[in-house]
Order: sequence, then structure tokens, then C-alpha cells
Amino acid sequence: MHLCFTLVFLGSAAWVMLKRFDENLARTSLLIFAALPVASTSLYWVSADSLTLLIILLILIVRNEWLAIAAAIALGLQSFEQGLVAFGALTISMLIADRIGQTPLVSPRRLIYILIGLVIGRLALMLIFSTVGLGLNSGRAYWLNKNLPELTQQFLLNGSVGFWALLGTGWIVLGFQIWISKERLPAISPVLIPLILLVPLIWLTQDQTRVLAVVTFPLVATWWLFNQEFLTSFYRFFAKKFLWIWLVIPWIFVWKQEMHGTVIGYDVQLALHQLFGWFSVPSYLPTWPFS
Repeated sequence: MHLCFTLVFLGSAAWVMLKRFDENLARTSLLIFAALPVASTSLYWVSADSLTLLIILLILIVRNEWLAIAAAIALGLQSFEQGLVAFGALTISMLIADRIGQTPLVSPRRLIYILIGLVIGRLALMLIFSTVGLGLNSGRAYWLNKNLPELTQQFLLNGSVGFWALLGTGWIVLGFQIWISKERLPAISPVLIPLILLVPLIWLTQDQTRVLAVVTFPLVATWWLFNQEFLTSFYRFFAKKFLWIWLVIPWIFVWKQEMHGTVIGYDVQLALHQLFGWFSVPSYLPTWPFS
């Protein structure tokens, strides 16, 4: 089921890019999307995040505000904390853009409605749990309080790799955006400031790439993937270079402040084990490829 949501999310994102832009800009948008952690993580860690990302994409692309609010309620039911951080960062971004005289790519009023929808979804989920008699702990706050010493130790020992998890190869895209804005640095602040505000998640989460890929998706989708002006500049000056850079840089997934690579080798071993009995590979142990 989660894999189906993954494929629908990836296919829908590609469809939107192909429908919105001409061939050159669509390919550029797809290239950036493929290079970002959000695309690869949805396949690397097939989980409930696939539905979360699909709902986020729906909120970003629908034009009707009521549909966007309905999708936000669904996101509040599905993953309230991630949704709140993701669209909170986008709201801050648009407010900064409006403050410095840029035209917000998404209406702040629409984003406020989305945040309200998220809260409604969360309250509905709490009501459902209360109605059916499910006893829960304090949720994210309880987990964070319990695991904070371990998270702090991991961050102090190897926190530098966590910064890669924030954008992955997308750091190069951000560098390009800073370069084209060098004569008017305040123009980049709607992207930089929300990203800086998200940096503490490198310390406060255990699966950095997975979480940060989700919460940065509305921000990078709005400013990079669906932004025609930015894509035009990127295509004209940097797209071909970026393709080769992306192909050369090893793919990295950060979990517990540790770097992990592709699990294709595990997939091949598992297939050979199932077909011919070769290798000693667990048939089902999700954490085995990461050990």
C-alpha cells in the first residue's frame, strides 16, 4: 500500500511539472526533483511518509481553497507535526517575501487556512482516539523527552553529516540561487531564513534525511520545482553541469547522524537468496541493510 502511494506521489509530481512547463523547464524541474532527498527517500524508506508527501503535493497544486483546506485536514490526521513544520516554514517564507517587496508565490492567507486545517485534522484525530478509548502517551513531546540525551550525544559526535540531510544535493541548487541573487542578497532570505529555522531538526530527530525531506518539500517545491523564473535561470546557466554533478556525487541517506548508501546490493542479495538460496540474508528485517 505504501509503495502504491510512493508511485502515485512520484508520478503526480512528474505529471505536474510536465503540464506546467515547456519541455526544457519540465526536464530541469524533474532533474532538481530527482536530486532532492524527497524523491529518493520516498523509495528508499517506503512508509507512511509516501501518503504524507502525496497530501502535501495535493495541497500545493490544487487551486480551490476548500480542496486545499480539506487536504490540510487529511494531513493533520495523517502527520500533524510534519505538516505543521512544513507549512509553517512555507508561511514564514511567504511572509518574508511580502515584507521585502517580493510577490509571494503562495498567498499567506491561503497558508493560514491550511494551518487551520492542520489543527482541525489533529483535533479530529484526538477525538477519534478518545471516542474509541485508545490511551496514548504524550506523543512527540514524550518521545523527545525520553530520547533527548541519545539524540544530543549523536549530534555532538557526528552532527556535521546531519546538515547534508537538510537538502542533500539540493545544497548545490541553493548555492546557485544565492549566486544569481548575489547583487540583491535580501532576495534569497525567504528561502534561507526558513531553512535556518529548520536546522534544529538535525538535532531533534533520529532519521534526519527522512524527516527533513518531508518538512522541506513545500519550501523547495514552491521556490524551485514550480517556480518558472528560477527554472529558466537554472536551465540557462547550470542544468547540464548540475546533471553531471548529481551523477558523480554518491547518494547518501543520514539516519542517527550516520551516513548510509544505496541498498541495491541488499536487494540483489535478497533476490538471489530467495531464488537460489545463495547468501545468508534475512528474508524480512527492515534494519538489516542499515547495519
